[in-house]
Amino acid sequence: MKAKKTISGLCLLAGLEALGALIYLLLLPTDPKNAVLWGYSAARLAMAGVLLAAAVCSIAAGRIAWRHPKRVEHGLQWLAGKTSRLWLTGCALVCLTITAWVLAWMPAYRFGGQALIVERLYPLVGWLGLSGSQALLALLVWQN
Repeated sequence: MKAKKTISGLCLLAGLEALGALIYLLLLPTDPKNAVLWGYSAARLAMAGVLLAAAVCSIAAGRIAWRHPKRVEHGLQWLAGKTSRLWLTGCALVCLTITAWVLAWMPAYRFGGQALIVERLYPLVGWLGLSGSQALLALLVWQN
């Protein structure tokens, strides 16, 4: 029961964070010379689609975890079945989190001519960092 609440809560939180990142991305000033739809460029619309898909998938995963706790327990038992699976999952989450936070805190001018593209990536990178940190924290708490 505790795993059901934790996993569904994390998924719902990740979905809400993705929606927040989507809103932030759409509130950034638009560039009229590359406008495709409503003043947004194709790259920004694609990134908005990725964030929207991530939000929908996260919220759906949270709902599935809430409605079917046996699936959550089965997944956690599979993860804990071998130490190597748990270790690899933890390492992947650490790498994702560190990479996302390094990119999020790196100033955009470091990327030279690609600074505008990097600024548009900040919401996605920030969301990945937050989600990875929360999942890593949940994994550590669950394991201990």
